[in-house]
Parts: sequence; structure tokens; C-alpha cells
Amino acid sequence: MISRLNIPPGLRLCLWHTRSWTKIGLVLALAFLANSLEGPTIQHAFATDKQVTYFQDVALIIHDHCSSCHRPGEVARLPLLTYQDAKQQGPAIAAAVRARLMPPWKPVAGFGEFQSDPRLSDAEIATLESWVREGMPEGDPKAQPPAPRFTSGWQLGSPDLVLTMAQPFEVPANTPDLYECFILPTHLTEDRYVVAIEERPSYRPVVHHSIVVEDKFGAARRMAQGAGAYPCFGGFGFPAPGYIGFWTPGVQPQREPPGVARLLKKDCDVVVQVHFHPARQPAKEQISLGLYFAKQPPEHIPFDLSVGTMDIDIPPGEPEHRVSSFVFVPEDVEVLSIIPHCHLLCRAVKVTAKLPSGGSVPLIYIQDWDFDWQRQYWYNSPLFLPQGTRVDMEMTFDNSAANPRNPNHPPKRVTWGEQSTDEMAEIHLEAIPAHPPSSPHK
Repeated sequence: MISRLNIPPGLRLCLWHTRSWTKIGLVLALAFLANSLEGPTIQHAFATDKQVTYFQDVALIIHDHCSSCHRPGEVARLPLLTYQDAKQQGPAIAAAVRARLMPPWKPVAGFGEFQSDPRLSDAEIATLESWVREGMPEGDPKAQPPAPRFTSGWQLGSPDLVLTMAQPFEVPANTPDLYECFILPTHLTEDRYVVAIEERPSYRPVVHHSIVVEDKFGAARRMAQGAGAYPCFGGFGFPAPGYIGFWTPGVQPQREPPGVARLLKKDCDVVVQVHFHPARQPAKEQISLGLYFAKQPPEHIPFDLSVGTMDIDIPPGEPEHRVSSFVFVPEDVEVLSIIPHCHLLCRAVKVTAKLPSGGSVPLIYIQDWDFDWQRQYWYNSPLFLPQGTRVDMEMTFDNSAANPRNPNHPPKRVTWGEQSTDEMAEIHLEAIPAHPPSSPHK
């Protein structure tokens, strides 16, 4: 699992697009075909006499909101690039967007303004529903919008440094989840500052997530006893304050804001802890990691402001067990992003900043938590929180038999732990010391 020191201890981020979309594609498509979209829909509020066609109305919606993941080489199994692709999956698409299961986006509107929000408007959902209801007509090919263009290879351009596992790792079939730490020497001749990392697994289906840290003391090499890797369930096995980043399937790499970067010391090692989710067949994985460096020393090195608790004891059968915690902000800060983390029983996550002035700032609210769709949420603009702000976290867990995500049948007592069948409750805010405040919140 993950070190419980100065890096986020619960970043067990899980993003199983393939599994989730397959389930949606099968279950919702059948449901859609069974009821032919009978009952109230969003469509009626946007009804027009104009026929909805793929080339004129639907293609651009799918290109903008779906195709980045639904294409060869990416995490979703079902491609959505052509008319034939969309027509084949049309009923499932309509049902999934109607239920707002796709595109996957969990934060409730009005509780934080985030970058890369892929949600469809009501009008876009109505367009997709109308298209399916009308038989999914193709329309005039001359009206076809330009095909989506995607960056091949490294998404952020050529990295300043590429580190690759010395040899492929053999992932056995049909075994419990594995945690392995891989040592990647940097051979840096001077200190550098990292503004972004981009990870490229060679076989994504078996990589659940990974966490990347700096090791400037050679501790991982001692753990590996001369090898290039070692098992590391439960943590890296050494203090790892040099947190660099993490990777989950489907989330695009992102640069830190201007003036923000993480320090990477001269001649240090980078250690990548990988959570493998073995498949039905043996597989090999050889991860490459691209590092992007700042051109000059940054103004700020970000730090983790975390809220969490290990005081978790959920009785069997309990449908609404609440866990809460809080932390006071030690100095004026600007919050750049937020990462909620819990496991399978969690149903809701709410985080609020209570200001010294008596006001409050909503940080995030997720009403339908899904262990399979976790991510780091970057705010549109940094949020200023003055010293003394209290950050409150509340999570709600459902340990009843009615919870379809409950891994235990019948339900059993669940406490804090590192396994997915245990539970966690924590929030990680990436923050920097604040610039001279101009915020009205103070």
C-alpha cells in the first residue's frame, strides 16, 4: 500500500473504465431496449421539429465528450469515433448519459468549480435521446465535423527525462492484487524541479494505479537488496517525503500552475509503487515515466494538507454510517486541487472550509461515490483559505445488503485498513503558501 508519512497515504485511486463501461453498456443497453426510453426524459424541454442526425448534431457531442477515452489504445474498450461506432452503442449511450453515468464526473455542481468538467448539458442529452428515438439517422456526410485529433505518444510533448523499468514485470494470472515498487535511477547531475509527470504503462489492463516518490538516500535499493524492484504492500518501506505524483487510467497528465513545481534532488532515485490487478491471463508490464522540468526554480513547492481519520468501525447492515474529521489551516494558503479517497462502502463525500470570519467555502460534494471513478480534481482558480480556516470532511458509508458495491455477502463489520474491502476516509488538498491576499473571504 502507501507510506503513511509525508505523502498522501490513501491514494489508492482506482479508475476501471473498461469494467465500468462494460457493465453500463450491457445493463443499460438492455434496460434501454426494454423500455425504449419510455417515461419522462430531458428531451421534452428541448423538443423541436428538426430531425436529429449523427453528422449534423451528434458527432460533435461524442467527439467532445467521449472519444478521448473511447478510442484505440485508451482505457475504454468500446470505440466511439465513427457513425457505425455510435450507432452500435446508441441505446447504451442514451441510457448512460440520461442517468449521468457517462461521461464519468462525480462532483455536484455548485460545490467547487473544477477544470476539465466533461458533463453534458441538458440540451446535449436531449439531442442524444432524440437521435436514438428517431432511429439513429446518419444525415448528410457533407455536414460531418472534422474528426477528433489526438496527440500520439507523450500527451504533454517530449519529456525532459524518460525513466523506464529495467525489465518487464511478470504479472501472474488470477491472483490477489499485487504491490511492487520499481527503482528508476535518474542520474541527474543537478537538482531539478518537476512541473508534470506522465506515466505510460505498456499493458494498462493490469495497472490499477501507481504512486511516484523521490528517494534521495538509496533506501529503496537497500530494500531491494540489489534488485531493481521489491514487493511493497503496506507502503514503500522507508520514509518517502518526496511525493511527486500518481497515475490512474484515463486521467490526462497535467502541469502544475505557473510558479509551482516539486523538487527532485541530484542523483536521486524515483520509486514507482504499482498496484497490479491481475487479469485472467499472465501479463508483462514495463512502465515508462516522463518527467517535465521547470526552466527555473519555482516560487512555490506544493505541500499536502490532509484531513482523515482511522476511527472507522462500520456495523454490518448499517446503511448510513457517518465518519467525520477536520483540520485547521496552519497558514494562509491557496488550494490547487483536492483528492477524496475512500473504498467500496462509501456513498457520499462532502468537504467544506469554514472561514474564521464565519463564512464557508464548499470544496467538493460527491453524492454517489464510486470506487471505480476516482481522480484528482483541479480547481479552475486557486482557492484562498486564510490561517485558522477549519476544513471539515464528512463521509457516509452503506454497509447494508442493499448496497450493490458491498463486497461482503452477508455484510460484516468493516474497519480502517489498506485493502479495498476495508475502508478509508481521507481528503488531500494540494496547497501552496498564499500570495498577498486579495480574497474577500478572509
